[in-house]
Amino acid sequence: MILNIITLPQREDRRALFERELIFNNIFEYLVWHGHTSSNHSYVNIRNSHQAVVKAAKDARMKEVLIAEDDFKLLGAGAYEYFLNNKPDDYDIYLGGIMDGSIDEKNVVTDFFCGLTLYMVHERFYDKFLSIHKFGNLDRLLAGMGKFVVCNPMVVSQHGGYSDNKKQIVQSYDQKLIGRNIWQQE
Repeated sequence: MILNIITLPQREDRRALFERELIFNNIFEYLVWHGHTSSNHSYVNIRNSHQAVVKAAKDARMKEVLIAEDDFKLLGAGAYEYFLNNKPDDYDIYLGGIMDGSIDEKNVVTDFFCGLTLYMVHERFYDKFLSIHKFGNLDRLLAGMGKFVVCNPMVVSQHGGYSDNKKQIVQSYDQKLIGRNIWQQE
């Protein structure tokens, strides 16, 4: 399956991060998408960037599409393969992990979530995903729109550094995973 990575061309630091992740995790099939920058609002650019990948998948009549943001951090050797090999049969969005939000005993998001770091969108959800045009963070706007299943254990976090969305340096996202079932290298 091809991994679609969204990045901003000027973010050479992020390119180095995701190239390291690709090499370390033996990911050879990927496409790099330049993120949108036409709006003064970062959340609009992020939404438009993610929707562009989903729209391309819909137009190509793909059954599902796999997307990552350029700051994705897999939580150890084998995590990516585990994510791909444990895709549920029934999902609208399959998430590699979430930084915020609640999940039930079946690993289904029960309310809002934060975590479009590494995820798949099923074709049956393309139109709903593409219908969002409100202002706000895309992952939060998706709340309650479908069946969102989180990989168990979670396999992804985000690298720290300057956030174009938050307009500040974020030291680490790993504290967001405390208390979660996360991937442990064997």
